[in-house]
Order: sequence, then structure tokens, then C-alpha cells
Amino acid sequence: MVSKSNKILLVFADAKGDTKSGNEQFHYVDAYLIEDMNYNKFHSAIANDYLKIDIRIGVYRSGKNKGKYHDHGTGFRMKKGDFFLLYDTYEKIL
Repeated sequence: MVSKSNKILLVFADAKGDTKSGNEQFHYVDAYLIEDMNYNKFHSAIANDYLKIDIRIGVYRSGKNKGKYHDHGTGFRMKKGDFFLLYDTYEKIL
């Protein structure tokens, strides 16, 4: 039997350094255990423009597939602080 957790650990951090140099450092400032995603809140977040639907289609820029389309699937985008709008329960742990 396969089961999935309905809990997510959401961590916020300040970053410094260049991401491409491999020298990036993080200072973790907040962490929350969130659970119980609420479908009605999810729908409301879309309706009120807090949660955006992303159609992620791109074009290969080089290589043998240059110029061909590829589909990364549908995704969702929202501001970090709005993530709590989707869940019934969250607890600050850091």
C-alpha cells in the first residue's frame, strides 16, 4: 500500500552569494509545518488571483531539437507568503 503525507515543511531563508558560483549561503529564518490543504481555499486563491496557473511550454534553443516545442506540464505559481491561504492548519516551528 502506498500512502502520501498531507504535511509540508515550508522554510523561508535569506540567501547571500552567487547562485551560479556554488558559493551561495542560506540563513533559515522561518519554518512552518502545514497540513490539511483545503480545496475551497485552493479554488478561492485562483478566483482571487493569488494562485496563478502556468502553462509551461518552451522551445529548445539549441541541439538536435532546436526550434521544437516541449511541454513541461501545467504548474502553479504564487507568492511565498500566500501559501498559507491554501491550508487549514499551520504551525511555526522555527
